[in-house]
Amino acid sequence: MLFQSRLPKLAIPNTDVFHYLFHQGRRSYSRERILYRVDGSDETLTLAQLEERSEKLAKVLIASYSIKPGDVITILATDSINFPIAFFAILAAGATVSLIPIQKDLGYLDVAGRLVQSGSRLIFTDQALLSIAETALAIIGVIPVITLEEVDSRFPRYPHLDVLLKQEVGAPRFHLNSVSDSRKHIAFINSTSGSTGKMKSVLTSHAHFIAVMDATRATVPENTNPEEDVWTSTISLGYYICGKLFMGLNILLGIPVVLLKKPLDHISLDVITQHKITFLFITPTLAAQIAKADTTNQDFSSIKWLLSAGAPMHEKLRCSVSQQLNGKHLTLEWGTTETMLLAIQVDEQTCVPGSSGTLTNGIEAKVIDTETGEELGPGEEGEILVRNSLCPFVGYKDNDEANKDFDSEGFFHTGDVGYLDSTCNVFIKDRLKELLRVGEGYGSRISTSDLESALFDHPAVASAVVVGIRDESTQIYHPTAFVILQPGYDASSETAKEIERHTTRELTGLKQLSGGIYFVIKYPTVGFKINRGKLKSLIHIEEGQVKTSMTHTRLLEVTALRDTEGAPLEFHQLWELVHSLHVSHIVSEQLPGVEGKDDDSYTGAKYKRASLYRNYIAPPAMRPPLSTTRIIIGDPSNPGQPDAETILGYELCYCIAVSTLQQYPRRDVDEVVEPINGRILYNMPWDRKSWSQRIPAQEIQYPDPLALESVCQTLHSLPPLIEAGEIERARNLVIEAASGKAFLIQGGDCSERFDDVKSDIIRQKVMLLREQSTRLSKGLGLPVVQFGRIAGQYAKPRSSPFESLPDGTLIHAFRGENVNGFSLHQRLPDPQRLLFGYFYAAAALNSIGHLEKEERRKSTISSFPFFTAHEALHLPYESALTHEDYNHSAAFVWVGERTRQLEGAHIEYLRGLRNPIGVKIGPTTQPEELVAVLNRLSLNKWDSKRIAIITRLGSKNVVDALPRLAQAVRDSGLSPVWVCDPCHGNTVVVGGAVKTRVLKDIIDEATLSYAVLRETGCFLGGLHLEQTGEAVSECVDRYPAPGDEGLLMENYNSLCDPRLSGEQALRVIDSFLAFVEALEDKNVVAKTS
Repeated sequence: MLFQSRLPKLAIPNTDVFHYLFHQGRRSYSRERILYRVDGSDETLTLAQLEERSEKLAKVLIASYSIKPGDVITILATDSINFPIAFFAILAAGATVSLIPIQKDLGYLDVAGRLVQSGSRLIFTDQALLSIAETALAIIGVIPVITLEEVDSRFPRYPHLDVLLKQEVGAPRFHLNSVSDSRKHIAFINSTSGSTGKMKSVLTSHAHFIAVMDATRATVPENTNPEEDVWTSTISLGYYICGKLFMGLNILLGIPVVLLKKPLDHISLDVITQHKITFLFITPTLAAQIAKADTTNQDFSSIKWLLSAGAPMHEKLRCSVSQQLNGKHLTLEWGTTETMLLAIQVDEQTCVPGSSGTLTNGIEAKVIDTETGEELGPGEEGEILVRNSLCPFVGYKDNDEANKDFDSEGFFHTGDVGYLDSTCNVFIKDRLKELLRVGEGYGSRISTSDLESALFDHPAVASAVVVGIRDESTQIYHPTAFVILQPGYDASSETAKEIERHTTRELTGLKQLSGGIYFVIKYPTVGFKINRGKLKSLIHIEEGQVKTSMTHTRLLEVTALRDTEGAPLEFHQLWELVHSLHVSHIVSEQLPGVEGKDDDSYTGAKYKRASLYRNYIAPPAMRPPLSTTRIIIGDPSNPGQPDAETILGYELCYCIAVSTLQQYPRRDVDEVVEPINGRILYNMPWDRKSWSQRIPAQEIQYPDPLALESVCQTLHSLPPLIEAGEIERARNLVIEAASGKAFLIQGGDCSERFDDVKSDIIRQKVMLLREQSTRLSKGLGLPVVQFGRIAGQYAKPRSSPFESLPDGTLIHAFRGENVNGFSLHQRLPDPQRLLFGYFYAAAALNSIGHLEKEERRKSTISSFPFFTAHEALHLPYESALTHEDYNHSAAFVWVGERTRQLEGAHIEYLRGLRNPIGVKIGPTTQPEELVAVLNRLSLNKWDSKRIAIITRLGSKNVVDALPRLAQAVRDSGLSPVWVCDPCHGNTVVVGGAVKTRVLKDIIDEATLSYAVLRETGCFLGGLHLEQTGEAVSECVDRYPAPGDEGLLMENYNSLCDPRLSGEQALRVIDSFLAFVEALEDKNVVAKTS
């Protein structure tokens, strides 16, 4: 049977949304009427201002950004007075609007997914969300960015809306003027919530959107008075229903909207009284909050109209909300993302209990049996299919599979189960996916909404969600309830049994909670909908029994993690907490639109060791607050529980899986041509703190970030350790080495001690480099440039940020004396140590200066220039000592193998420096990866000469790895200097604990690197050694045997990795020179014979 709307058909619009709202469809009212004002401020926006500014911005988009009809522009912003201007400017330019709603758990992966799906060419954002937007763009490729406000100095200087509005540009006006165009031209791209499946992009035409606004206008109460009424958006304007209501219907009627700085909840309902709000949109989650909230002291007498949409609402909940809000009827509307509005309550005949209203203008429907597909009549329950006879649904963007939801007659399978009565009133019972088969045979399906209604009646239940957990062996579902309790009730087994007995009394037959009851503090959400898919993932069926996804666990939403004195927990304290509780799972988000893998993607399911994720961690500004971190606590007494350190890992809470990132298409930097006032993301203005908006690696978690910031401010005010002139001199000499006119020797401690800043120890280190330089210069016939790993090598990367003591206690790993102490009681990171590091470095430099003065006085001064160098690992420290584009902490700095991610914070920091720079690479480095890093760090091919590629391959990997790396760099036209670090890749462990290096491996890597580079047409321009002038026993002459660790420990003083003794370091140089001499002699003989 075909059901057709009984409402009179509306005229099909022959224009676009912008002109319909501002001219053709708008009721007559003053253009000076205020349509928007911001709660807590004096900001307002009139109709005239909105139209004028929107049209002006549209012209800028067309003229300056080459926006044309059909281009997609995204808005990712909090509610502000400029949000509607951007919204209508996009429409006025003929472009398509894509909105990303703001919600608590929004992350840059969500944003990246939506930008990819929509194909956006430009994004509007604001300061609150700029970090998320930038990181999303770093993942997927660059598009222009416009900010709705002027952002502070922490961010790059993007063009902002107020500046663009001052530009005088001319551009053709966009205007649709036919029904055909209005039906075909896309006004909006909307994303499905993904709460029950994969997110998809839905296309909405101008005609369809206008028809929906007109249909909604029919339900506005008769006592609505635009002269006195005030509306407010309870959720982000980024939701399309808010576009319809608060950037559409309000303009047609001339009703002002109060913009809130945060979404309305049951705690902030006093906004209604303050502004005398007359209309509220009630989301399902807000309805559950309001239904049982204490509103006795609230005045809701101003309310005239309540509207809800987004999910079926059982009658008991609807009535409870109405009673709480001055007894006003809660109007329900029914629709889907794909179809927008389908049914709405417009009069007493449509406001019957349980009804979502009557079919709107032009909507036709049919109901089919979910088992047989046969069409059903009035009052017969099945899946509801709909089509729009006035404005056909456009469907999904670039998704042929999803478009199969539209049948050959144009009917859309809504996935909603219910029925229509003889007057075309619609009664929604449930989602088809939530209609559960709980037994064998026909008629064995039940609706979860019936169970939720029964649960809601119990006084202990504040809110209830029922999902079905499927037994794969029988294909039968077990209804399972997730309940939020009212205050004063304990989440105990006794409470669960009492609630279950209550539902058993209320319901009969198959409608039973066979999956049990689970208590939660808050539901996971997608948009303003409850994420039922997330809840389902927490339960599974095993041998016919319903179990939690891990044995003996309970779900806990952490609402307020605080220490014994009431202060919020810091990250390291959270780690200690979850470790002590044997945390074995984190409820987390999967990247929308990307299929995850159970073993290595960030889905909140199964994890490999945390090392898989270590290099992909969200910047601090993008991390969710600890107060919203959901975790599952395991039973410590259960021996089957996996070890928390193994599964969780330090950084897993906030990481992105490598496999997930790789599934996004990346555009090469050189191919990105879209202008941002002539700039692209990778060439945006750099400053010493721009790294803070990038993805960090090896980040130090300080217990007091404010103390760290204070120390960094102090450091920035102190005199430079190295003058700019000395940096320029070092830069020029590295360029000489890249041109084959000099040779570099870098040497020093793996990690310096503060206690080693003593004249005799410093003298030994400097004199060892002097002797090495003398021998190298004589053997190679080149001037040698010395770079000491000294006066700053106080921070170290580690493979794990924590280490476990024999008794199982977890402590911070030693990260260098700039961060924490080597002694166990000094392991907590302390920002004050950065100040110590500065002054110890200054003392070491002073000692080196005295040594040089003494040599001058004795006329024994070395002819080889000496500079300091260290790894630029601790970015707060390095950037604090950066002025303009010089890092004044050392003449030469390098980025390590663990921190050189192309989109990472360290590369972003280094790319703006004039200092000579080193890049360490290992055997797994890919040629294209190396070339990309060099391109990012180099202004041009000549500038690449100041960069040193420091190879740390391991002697066994040189022959396989180095040729392809060298060839790729040579083919790129870049000319860095090749430096060999033969130490790091040749570390072995003796006795399970003591690290050492064998002298032969070190010599082999140095000599092989020289030979291989020579064969590829490149040349080795330097050596990088971890060494000391002291007589240590940390490296060995032969491969160690079992029991040799005792010999090693006789004089093992390194804080980290093993160092060559002075005598060993000179043997490496002599062996290297002997090899070079023999190789060159052989080639001379070969040429002359």
